[in-house]
Amino acid sequence: MDIKKILSKAGQTSLLPQYENSETMYERFSQASLEERDEIARAENERGYKLTDNYEIIADNLNFFILKKEEFEKEFLWELSQRISPSSAEKFCNIVAQYWADGKTKRDFIEVKRLLASVKNYLLGYRIASSENNIKVLCEIDNDIEPNFDDDEIKEILNLNREMIRGYFPQWLETRSNYHSLNTESIYCRRGLYLKQIFEEKSEYFEWDYINSYSIGFTVTEKFAQMTKNDIPVIINKNLSDIEHRVLFFAPFIKGMPVRQFELGVIPHCNSMYCYNQGKHGGIDEFLIE
Repeated sequence: MDIKKILSKAGQTSLLPQYENSETMYERFSQASLEERDEIARAENERGYKLTDNYEIIADNLNFFILKKEEFEKEFLWELSQRISPSSAEKFCNIVAQYWADGKTKRDFIEVKRLLASVKNYLLGYRIASSENNIKVLCEIDNDIEPNFDDDEIKEILNLNREMIRGYFPQWLETRSNYHSLNTESIYCRRGLYLKQIFEEKSEYFEWDYINSYSIGFTVTEKFAQMTKNDIPVIINKNLSDIEHRVLFFAPFIKGMPVRQFELGVIPHCNSMYCYNQGKHGGIDEFLIE
């Protein structure tokens, strides 16, 4: 029996792999059922700096990262200082917190461009990509831009993020009310987009740039996807296991970076990944990338 023929659209949404273990989405499904609505409600877009809604922070206990942010910042900065140098560690955190976190306004600054160039050089220098054509990215970086971190430094930054994610994300899951049904394979990261046309089924997915914003929260992602009047709102979803080795920063780890977008800065992949259409849910097209 096809369960999709039995469940409401809200029920189908709640069973998507990226949502099936979320208490927030379960509450949305329950509310839709009570109000006899076919679709789940989405977070409404808002002007200005976008934040994860409080009810998601509470239901999925994202507050874990807020309460431990100071502890995480100290650990990340100290550990990174041992692996590269104190000055390089401070410089990295300052660039991410002062320029990247400000949004589009400051991402054209030369320090950010130099960080993007550092990522590109790392992918080529460590032969993760055999050539520029193997880096699955749409934007190009001017080869004249001088990197501000060498290949080894980028490698150590990525390694530290992966280690801390592997160490602390399971602790976060243990604090949640449905912890007994969770493991790290339950964690998805997502990115809100608005497109002229949606991805073709099983088309190859390319990242936009050498650093790309993802989030472990979905209300903030819904807001970014809806920053359009004429384009198509889209959310792409990836399992954490597919990107944990590509995380250049995670907001709770970075000194001075606002935490409530729960943002991960993810560098491009060099192996092929594909788009799988999960349908339109609550007015937003959902895709699984794997």
